[in-house]
Amino acid sequence: MASSDNQQAEHIIQVAARLISALGYDATSTQQIAEAAGVQPSVIQELFGGRQGLYVAVMKDAFERERVTLDALLDDLRCDDPADCARAIHLLIDRQIDFTARHPYISALRTHRWLADAIHVDEIETRYTVPLLRAVLDAFEPAMAAGHLSKDADLKYTLYFTNWCIQAFVLGGMLDDTGTTVTSVDEGAWQLFRVRLHQMVHRNLLLPGDYSPP
Repeated sequence: MASSDNQQAEHIIQVAARLISALGYDATSTQQIAEAAGVQPSVIQELFGGRQGLYVAVMKDAFERERVTLDALLDDLRCDDPADCARAIHLLIDRQIDFTARHPYISALRTHRWLADAIHVDEIETRYTVPLLRAVLDAFEPAMAAGHLSKDADLKYTLYFTNWCIQAFVLGGMLDDTGTTVTSVDEGAWQLFRVRLHQMVHRNLLLPGDYSPP
C-alpha cells in the first residue's frame, strides 16, 4: 500500500471509529462513513474489502493502541514478593484507568460488542481480546506459582470486573446523592472512583495490608 493510501486508510479508520463507537457497526453504513471521510464508497471497498473489513481494521487499531500501552508496562508487572505484586496490580489498574479515560471511544466500541453489535464478526475476541488478557495473566503467572498471590484470588475474573467497572464509569458515570449523574469529566468523582476501584481490587485479590491512595 502506497504512503498516500496508508494515510487515507488511517483517516478512514479514525472516522469510522468515531461513527461506529457512537452508533454501533450495525447502524453505520458504508455510505455514512464515506461521506464523513470525504471519499467515495468504492475507496472503502478498495482499501478494506468493504464495511466488515473496515470494522476489523477499526477494532485492530483500537486493540493495538492498548497493546502498546500494555507492552510498555509488562516488565514492571514482574513481582518477587506479595507486597511487590500488590504494587504491580495497582499500577496495572492505574494504567488501565488512564488509557480508558484518554480513549473513551474504545470503551464505546467494546460496549457495542457486548450488546451483540457486529456479532457475526467473531474474530475480534480471538485475535485481540484474548491475547491482551493472556499477556497480563502470563506476566503474573510466576508470582502465582511462587505463592505471592493468594490461591483463593481469581485474577482473571478480577481483571474482567475491573474492565467492566472502568468502561461503565467512563461511558455512563454514576448517580451522586442528589440523583445527578457524575462522570469521568468531574475530577472529584473520577478520583473517588479510582480510589474505590483500587480498594475493591485490593480486597478481592486478598492483597497484603490495606490500600492507601498515593
